[in-house]
Amino acid sequence: MSNYIVYPDLYKGSALSDIINSISKDVMKYNVQVKYVTFSGKVKEIPNGNIDNPDVFFTHNIKVLKKLKKTLKNKDKVLFIDFFQPGLGLLKYYLEGNLIVIKFGSLFHGASFIQEDFFKEKFWLKNFELGLLDIMQVIYVPSAYTANFFTNIVSSNRIKVFPFGFDPGEFKCNLNTEKIYDVIIPHRWSWDKNPLLIKEIIEGLPDVKFAISGYGKYSKDDKLRDMFLSLIKKENVINLGIKSGIFHYKDLNNAKIVLATRDSFGYSIRKAIACGCVPLATNSCAYPEFINKNNLFNNVEEAIMKINEFIKIYPHNYQNIKKTEFKDLLKDFFEND
Repeated sequence: MSNYIVYPDLYKGSALSDIINSISKDVMKYNVQVKYVTFSGKVKEIPNGNIDNPDVFFTHNIKVLKKLKKTLKNKDKVLFIDFFQPGLGLLKYYLEGNLIVIKFGSLFHGASFIQEDFFKEKFWLKNFELGLLDIMQVIYVPSAYTANFFTNIVSSNRIKVFPFGFDPGEFKCNLNTEKIYDVIIPHRWSWDKNPLLIKEIIEGLPDVKFAISGYGKYSKDDKLRDMFLSLIKKENVINLGIKSGIFHYKDLNNAKIVLATRDSFGYSIRKAIACGCVPLATNSCAYPEFINKNNLFNNVEEAIMKINEFIKIYPHNYQNIKKTEFKDLLKDFFEND
């Protein structure tokens, strides 16, 4: 019997990249024997920060499924570090036809049946992704907020809440009052991150200096692109583009407040807090599970009021972020049958 972890190595600087790095470290701490399966060979660059390039995704999954078909044996365990696995149903059909029983599990980020997620406009994907839920014997979600989506879809014993791994000690925390930006918004520029809300907040604070991430000016969605272009033309808004590693952390170190709008776990806001940003997030999604009540807002007016307040008293409303690990999740999957 062998243990496998399957992960996409496509998204440098993304939440998936954070998850992969963290889980790899915790595998060594847990000391479980794990074989990794990922994209073999040169990874094609994803243009303009678009993490949903179908060519890259298709090529990646075909290679992974072919490798699993050749290597999986009876009673092996496979943990996917991404729930969205096109073609997995065909692999399961092949394995069962050859009397090979495999335990499949995955970490869950989002899907078309979750409000405002990527594929909401492609209705056929909803049933496709519901089929993936049937294949997975266990689905690990990072928050109670995410688990609530499965109440009427999957039996409760197959959905397990384990906060994903994050170590604030890996970041330099800068709480000095001299900062370049008042507010940083590290979200990618897409509909699932509520750009209309971000736009309203920015327009309501013309004297506040905002730093926004993403390559929204290259978006194929006309409304998204035009909205982004109108914002970065403002004197108080700077576009940081898409950065990773020390370059991204430097920007976080140079901001007083991080504004977050929609997350199932919140790697971007956690990193910003670890770098010295005061969090300000919507009173929804996973945020109430780890953000102080005073650092949450319910509407645009409340967000504007709190930003003005937090800027003046920075870093008074700063809150520490707790360390979390994947160790218990790994034990749960690889030790239980």
